[in-house]
Parts: sequence; C-alpha cells; structure tokens
Amino acid sequence: MRSALSLLVASLLIVMGGATACIMEEKVVEIVVNGETTTDFQHGPSASESFTDDFSVSLAPVLDQALADAGFSRGDIKSAFLKGGAYGVTVFSHSHDWAVGGEVSVQRIDGTPGSPSAVLDYTVQSLEGALGKKTPVPLVAPGTEVIDQALTDYLAGGDPTLRFEVNNSDVEPPPTAADPIQFEWKIWVEVHVIVEEETEVPDPF
Repeated sequence: MRSALSLLVASLLIVMGGATACIMEEKVVEIVVNGETTTDFQHGPSASESFTDDFSVSLAPVLDQALADAGFSRGDIKSAFLKGGAYGVTVFSHSHDWAVGGEVSVQRIDGTPGSPSAVLDYTVQSLEGALGKKTPVPLVAPGTEVIDQALTDYLAGGDPTLRFEVNNSDVEPPPTAADPIQFEWKIWVEVHVIVEEETEVPDPF
C-alpha cells in the first residue's frame, strides 16, 4: 500500500497598475490535497475462470500519513470525497492473451460489517492490453457511497477498514490445468481532501 500526494493551490494574480507597494491581507484559502492509495492483487496459477481475490486496508494510517506529508493533520480537513479509480496489470507473462470480466466490490469490516457493494466494473479486459498501464474507470454506486461514508467517519475521528474484493466471472479462452492463468494487478483509489489554511495575499483596496 502506498500513498502519493500532489498539493494544488489556486493563486490569485492581481496586477497593480503603477502601484509601487501593496497591502498584504490574511485570507483563508481552500487547498486540495490529492491522495492516492493502491491495492495490489495476485492471482493464480488457476484453471478456473471464476475466482475471488481480496485485500483489506485501514484508512486512518493511510490518510494520516498522506496529510502529514503535505503538512496537515486530520483536524485541518474541511471535507473529503472519492474522486475516481483506475486499474492496471503489473505482471503478466503468457504465450497468449487472456480477456477477463467481472467486478470489484468494497465493504466495511470495522464495527458491524456490511454487505459487499460493487464499486468498479471491468468487462472484457485484455490482460496484455492493461499491462503497465493505469486505466481510469468510473466508480459505481453503491460502492462509492460505502467509501464516502468511510471518509466521513474518518473525519469524525474513526478508523474505517475497507475490504476490496475482486470477483472475476469470465476468462477467454477458458484456463485449464495445462494452461493456467496467472497475473498480478493493481487498483488505484483517488481521494480529494480539502483543507483550509490562512495565507497572506495582496489586497488591491
């Protein structure tokens, strides 16, 4: 599990026509911290075209570290929400391609566990075509709602734990004992965290 951050700050450019000086004023600005966490899956070797792989992640340590890297803490957050997702194959070595199809679900496993909810669909995906790539994919409800609620609970001081599960239902051509399927792949989950910070900006008045 890794977190990668980029800090994007929108700045206001004020041109002061013949002015030689300007007054600085303290303003509260919103800063967007883009957090990205990844989940790695390994599958196979397998002779079945229906398989399930899973991975669990505790959100608090991941988000706390992401914020610390950007110079913030949980108390600085104004809001947080799920931005999007992506997937890609990281390891694949076969004499021919495979096409897989299925879905990724997510569920809370802290407190009283809920039922798995679909969050990402992948239909007829070529493994060779996904090798070494990060392919954006729209996230679907109600899995998106599960993650957004987990973010809300994190802001309230909780430590939500999410379990992601890959449920593959189809492989073409069908694998066999003599020709088993084996690969490794990654899922990216992107989160927008908005924090507020006081800063000095030029006051044109």
